[in-house]
Formats: sequence, structure tokens, C-alpha cells
Amino acid sequence: MSESTELIVAGIGGSGAKSTSVSFTLTDKGVRPWAWIKTSIVAEHNIRAGVTLTVSDVRAFGNVQTEYENENGELVQLDKPKQQLLLGGKMTIKQPEFEPLAQLEVVSV
Repeated sequence: MSESTELIVAGIGGSGAKSTSVSFTLTDKGVRPWAWIKTSIVAEHNIRAGVTLTVSDVRAFGNVQTEYENENGELVQLDKPKQQLLLGGKMTIKQPEFEPLAQLEVVSV
């Protein structure tokens, strides 16, 4: 059994009826990992940038992607290579800690 993997959410991508694309911070090799997570889990647990996910079973799916084909059939290089992950087992969700902001006051001029 391997140790759990800690993933810090960098952003949320496309969201569908069943799953949402969640991107994580870059690896030490400059690769952007990402995974599909059920949309209901993303919404219920307020998964967003800065949230830390600790997952007991994480596996790479496919190869690192460095390019994609656009609608014109041209190959486009990605700024940051990306790697899809499969998430399984137990997932612990930790919301980021922050100091509360002062109430926003709107001043018209």
C-alpha cells in the first residue's frame, strides 16, 4: 500500500453533469496534473483553488500530454505539459486558511 498523495487545487475547468475537470499545482517536473472529480463532490465540498486534497490512491492515466490538435487539425504546443490522474480510495479535503476580509465598502464618486 502506498502513501497518500497531497494535491493542491490550482483551478477548476470544464464542469459537466457528472464530472468536473480539476487541475492541480505543477509537479517538480513542470507538469500540470489534473483529474475528473464528480461534480456533486466539487459543489458539496466547495473544491476550488487553494483547497488541498489528500488522496489514498492516485495513478497516472496515459502519457504526459505536451500538445493537442486544434479545430483546424494543427498541433498546438501546451505552455505546461499536463498529466491526467485517476483518483481512488479515501479523499480528505482541507479548505485553505485565511484571514477574514474587512466588509467591502462601495464609494460612488
